[in-house]
Amino acid sequence: KNLRLVPIRAKENFRLLLGNMGYYISLQEAIDSDKVVINEVSRSGIVSTLLVRNLSTDTLFVMSGEILIGGKQDRVVAKDMLIPPNRGEVKLPVYCVEKGRWKYSGNGGKFTGYYGMANEHLRDIIDHHGGQRAVWDEILKTNKKDGVYSGTEAYTAHATDRNFRRREQEYVDFFQNIFEGQDDIIGVLAVTGNLIEGADLFVSNRLFMQEYPKLIYAYLDDAITYGAPVQIQMNTIENYLNQLLTPHLQRSFVEEKGQAFRRGNQVIHIAVY
Repeated sequence: KNLRLVPIRAKENFRLLLGNMGYYISLQEAIDSDKVVINEVSRSGIVSTLLVRNLSTDTLFVMSGEILIGGKQDRVVAKDMLIPPNRGEVKLPVYCVEKGRWKYSGNGGKFTGYYGMANEHLRDIIDHHGGQRAVWDEILKTNKKDGVYSGTEAYTAHATDRNFRRREQEYVDFFQNIFEGQDDIIGVLAVTGNLIEGADLFVSNRLFMQEYPKLIYAYLDDAITYGAPVQIQMNTIENYLNQLLTPHLQRSFVEEKGQAFRRGNQVIHIAVY
């Protein structure tokens, strides 16, 4: 239909150099297994900041664009972070994705729900530091285009809209297991119509496969809302990937198009749009 995913494969020397680097517990796994506690910074709360405590024995990988349900309003993570165990409470920068609510809705104020990833349009705004107003404007536009109603203007209202979920499921059924068993893939580039939605690139196949099940929602939701049948020329894709993957071009290309997350000098995750 409206989406094509182009796998990015690691060459053998890259895989030998880095091995299976990048084992971190994901935010979704940590929430589902009660290995993380996420709270407002105080009873009165601050829109742009939450507190995270990693209760697992592994380092927690939190990715920009991941959406949390609960607290005084639903939030979206504003930047990639690694949160070690036994660090205590760590400040997590966020944006609000539920403009019309500022009150607790049970769960003692904790964030116990995990929605998934924002679509590529919203991720682009977040990673380019578009600001809270731009985030709200994009949510209003997205909800309207998708025919999703929310009394609190919540992006997460997509989860309970049967028509949108039905359209979403067609893509999930096709894409969710398409890379299974392919241990050289470390990223994908997503295309809709004659446009490149964006690309995500990880330090290892292990980390890519861990994060891919949620990332496909970012790509397919964007394709549903803003996309068209794929008609892009292959040379457009090749030119984009050449700039992303060529060492002396990569830094300036990523700075213009998105974000690179590093641990020391090692790039862990690149997201470009």
